[in-house]
Amino acid sequence: MDVSSREDRRSAVRARWLFDGTELLAAAYPMAVVEDGRIVDVDTSGAAPTGDLPMLELGEATLLPGLIDAYTHLVFDATDHAAAHVQAALEYELMAHVRQTAGAMLACGITTARDLGDRDSLSLTMPTETAVGPRPGRAFSLPVRRSRPAAATAGSLAARLTASKSSR
Repeated sequence: MDVSSREDRRSAVRARWLFDGTELLAAAYPMAVVEDGRIVDVDTSGAAPTGDLPMLELGEATLLPGLIDAYTHLVFDATDHAAAHVQAALEYELMAHVRQTAGAMLACGITTARDLGDRDSLSLTMPTETAVGPRPGRAFSLPVRRSRPAAATAGSLAARLTASKSSR
């Protein structure tokens, strides 16, 4: 059971620009409030965060929704013999490759992938592992296997921004 307080699970991130999946916002240093790895609020006023909310200032960067890779095989390597390598590899070797591939995708901003097959459904462990892994909140999603729509990550940011705009 998680006994951490709500405040311990919340943080904010601010950058010069914010792209919501549809448009680049014309706002002065928008801020996204994140709780348990999900965006729960977007502030476009440029105001400072309330209380002791930890803030990650990204300067001249752009906040944007997680990218989606709609066709991938996390177990395959980039050789002419990828299928043979998968068949010959031991399970722990494949898992090391899946972890490395998912980590590289996360580092590039890809948070959702549609894995189109592996051996023994090994890639299904990635959403759980990355949610609790070295950087909690940067979970890797496999929506087709987990019955979630592929656009959920991008859609949640766009919905928050639409709500924020309409409340002004």
